[in-house]
Amino acid sequence: WLVGLQQIHLYDHAGYFFICGAIAICAMILPGISGAYILWLLGAYETVASMIGIERVLHFDWTTQEITRLAAFVAGCAVGLIGFSKILQALLTHAQATTMAVLCGFMIGSLRRVWPFQKVMNPEVADFKHRQYESILPAAWDVQVTYCLLLAIIALVVVFVVQRLATSST
Repeated sequence: WLVGLQQIHLYDHAGYFFICGAIAICAMILPGISGAYILWLLGAYETVASMIGIERVLHFDWTTQEITRLAAFVAGCAVGLIGFSKILQALLTHAQATTMAVLCGFMIGSLRRVWPFQKVMNPEVADFKHRQYESILPAAWDVQVTYCLLLAIIALVVVFVVQRLATSST
């Protein structure tokens, strides 16, 4: 559901950037959810990314309004990280199985975004980051399908080997 959402319009005040920072940082500590994607959904990604670009940072090239927005964003990140990590710790302590099931659901749900077989829904849009895609099943078994399946099997084997090594060393 989350990876299929459309971007909302940007609100241009410090309180909104505080909220965006708090929400995005929560996504960054959860597996399967991209904090950058959440920022994009909230309409704040391009603004925040442009403010922290290397050229602007090196030259301290910010307006007062941008400094205010960036400070609010950083404060939101700090509050969100501290608050959500405590919530996550409590959830893992008191409801570990349910919490792990939800986290696994996030990871499984994020696979929709990286599914290799997709159709462009708005081909008139030239900019890649603004294109919308729909997941499809491959029309026929070809080399691309074989490579995808082979890579998935290799990844699964690597995960099992790492897990085995981790449990045998403890």
